[in-house]
Amino acid sequence: MSTGDALHDAWLGALGEHLARRWGLQVPAWAERPQHFRMTAPQFFSPSAALRGYLYFESPLAFRRRHDLHDARAAAAGAISSDWRT
Repeated sequence: MSTGDALHDAWLGALGEHLARRWGLQVPAWAERPQHFRMTAPQFFSPSAALRGYLYFESPLAFRRRHDLHDARAAAAGAISSDWRT
């Protein structure tokens, strides 16, 4: 499964891994495919240099592994749970 866009592929793979780990499930094999690891440099979703350090350390591991650095916990949890702060 590939979207043809490295950033979107990284996000999909990271989301699959992150949610599986959050729910105590086995990470799906498709999330570990090479197309989900094509980004070679970190992508920060903020123009602020001050936020980059925060995003580097606060992005969940599944997203950091793929160089997709943003506060993905809120995005992933908020789409599924009404209480995204957990």
